[in-house]
This record gives sequence, C-alpha cells and structure tokens, in this order.
Amino acid sequence: MIKKMFLTALLFLCFTTVFLFPQDNPVWWGSMYKPGNLGVSAALGFESDSGANSFVVYPEAEIIIFKPKFEQVAPFDIGFGARGRLGIGLGSNSGFAFGAGGVVTLHLGFRGIDFLSPRFISPLDVFSELGIGFNILKPASSNSLVSFISSSGIRYFITDAFAAYACYTSWGMSGGGTLGVTLKLGKKPVVAEHKFEETVAEIQKVSYYPYLMQFQWMYWYTFALGGWVFDDSSYSEGDGTVWRISSTQGDEDQFDVERSLLKVNPDGSKWWKARFILDKDEILYEFLIDADYNLLELKFRDSEGNIGSWDAEKDGTKGWVGAPADVLTYEEYEPWIVDTRDLTTPAGTFTVDYLKHDYADADYSYLYEWWVSDSVPGVMVKFHWENQEEKDEITGELIKILKNVKEEL
Repeated sequence: MIKKMFLTALLFLCFTTVFLFPQDNPVWWGSMYKPGNLGVSAALGFESDSGANSFVVYPEAEIIIFKPKFEQVAPFDIGFGARGRLGIGLGSNSGFAFGAGGVVTLHLGFRGIDFLSPRFISPLDVFSELGIGFNILKPASSNSLVSFISSSGIRYFITDAFAAYACYTSWGMSGGGTLGVTLKLGKKPVVAEHKFEETVAEIQKVSYYPYLMQFQWMYWYTFALGGWVFDDSSYSEGDGTVWRISSTQGDEDQFDVERSLLKVNPDGSKWWKARFILDKDEILYEFLIDADYNLLELKFRDSEGNIGSWDAEKDGTKGWVGAPADVLTYEEYEPWIVDTRDLTTPAGTFTVDYLKHDYADADYSYLYEWWVSDSVPGVMVKFHWENQEEKDEITGELIKILKNVKEEL
C-alpha cells in the first residue's frame, strides 16, 4: 500500500511536469523556479532521537506548482514533493528505518536584487517543507506509523540546474542537520536585469523631491512673491545680488539669500546660483531655467554634504517650474508707479520708481510694494508684501551686489 502511494506520487510529478506550460512574465524580483520545474534531490544527515543516533539518507522529488505574483514581484514558489527516508542506527540503536511521505514546499528567491552582491545573493533559495511521512520500517519505538516531517534551510545554485543545500530536517521525533544536492529540470523564469547603478538611481530619485520642493518654495518666497517677477536680463554672467528677507507671521523671522547668474546658454536658458542662509545654516542650489522659467536641472548639496542633481528630462518629472512666474514689463507696471525717489539700503543709495499695487481675491486682500531701478541687476532694490486681513508681512531689501561669481557645485 505504502509503496503504491509513493510510486503514484512520483508518477504525478512526472505527469504534471509534462502538462504545465507556464508563461514568462518578466519581474524585477524573482527566483530560480517557475511552475513546472522538477527538482530531484539527495541528502545525507545525522539525526538524534532521545539519545539514539542515526545516519539518514533523504531522496526527494519535487515539482513547483504555483508562483504567486504581486505586480512585478514574484520571489515565492509553492510546490509538492515526494520524499523517502533511509535511517541507519548507530550503537545500541543499530538497525534500519525506512519511510516515505509527501510535503508541501515553499521557496523564497532573490534574483533581481543583485545590487546587494551579484555573485552571492541571486543564486540563493531559502526553503521550507512541511508534510506527513509513513514509517514502513521503524526500529525506534518512539516513531509511530505516521509522523509529521519538516525541513528548513538554504539552497545555493552553482549553475541554473545544479545546487547544493544545507537544512535542518525532522521526521517525527528524530531531527538533525543534513547536506544535499539538487538537480533542477526546466528553465528558470525571466527576471528583468536590475543593475546596481539603476537601483541607486531609483532610490536617489525619491530623495530628489524634498530638495526640489524646498527649492520651489524658497525661490517663490524670495524672487517671485505673488507670482510676479521683474526682468532679469540686466544680470550679466558673474553678477550676483544678496538680499535680506524678513517676515512677520506672529514671530519675526529673517534670512539672507544670494542670487547669481552663472552662465547664459545659446538657447536662452540660464544657469543660476541660489544660496539661502538661515541663522548658521546654508542651503546652496545651482539651477537651470529656460526663458519661460521652467526648471530644467537642479544641483544641490544634501544633508550629508554630498552633491546631488535632478534633471527634468531624465527623471521623468518635466514640467516643474522655477516659480509660477509672470514677468512684469514696464508697460504692465507703469500704472502702479507712485513716484520716483532715492532709497538707501546696505547695498547703497539708488534712484528708484516706487510701485504700489493692491490685489484682492475672494477671501483676502493684499498689498504689494516694489522699489525698482535699472541700475541694479534684476531691477528690484526692495519689496514688501502684506496680507491686510491677517497682518502678515514679508519684506526684502538688497544688501550687496556681487561680481565674478563662480559655480560651486
């Protein structure tokens, strides 16, 4: 009866191997197996049962019957195995034991995450087996006719078809370590190539966003308050301006910011530097914007002091802008000119046009004031913004004009 069950299980494995035709759907994390693969194994071990020791031989045949897939991740495999057991007792326990049984198998593979160590991680197979065995010949009185059997260990594929493994195996009350080899029949599944550099780039891409959003906010807050900017064509390469920004939103806050033109490209795009100094902290950016103020590239120094970069074209986030900017022309702001006067800031004394503009939406009304002069890079000498309902104010004034500014990142 037991022999017939064992032979039937082996026939089932062979029959299933012929009629399972799994499809190859590439994943980025997979394993060495796919449904239909047949593995033939043999292992030698040393087991103990209440002080009675034995050498054991485990032959096994296994077929993979199911591979669960979650999006593009499929590292698990589920199979069914038929296992035999031959035990040779040592010492007073001398004698033979023979059994056969079936197990359900579970595998975890690591193909596709080769960036950790391409020559070591990918061929690993962590496996576990659980089932029921029948003791046909059982000299050990502690073993009943039926025993629960289990194994757990690690298999390493030396080639796509040949592997060595080590595991802990228990058969009823007997348990111990075993070493074995496996011959796998059938092709391994398709796993998309996942190189170390590409993986690092994907991880870095996530890290771009905090710096990108921080830059967006600070740029708008400093140079394009309310979405209006003045023509910056008066900057020459190497020109820079340093501003002191003060805000009052319950508590007064203040920081300095540098804006410098580094390079003008033939297509009209421009490389700029923006340095934000808050207390003793310094945040440095270099960025490329086109004529419409679309942000094309951004360089930054991260929290660990390393230089990072972001490219709108390469990183798939094209459309981020340097600021929601509308460049004011003289014709547009001329109606806002109140008078012409002299204005003194830490950067010097300038003859400026004083502009005043009131703007209201459904909830709030705002006051904008600018002091502008053609004699300074970027035109602006001072600005003031106020939320008139909540009395929030932001003021910026020019404190220094720079020459011969160079790139740093």
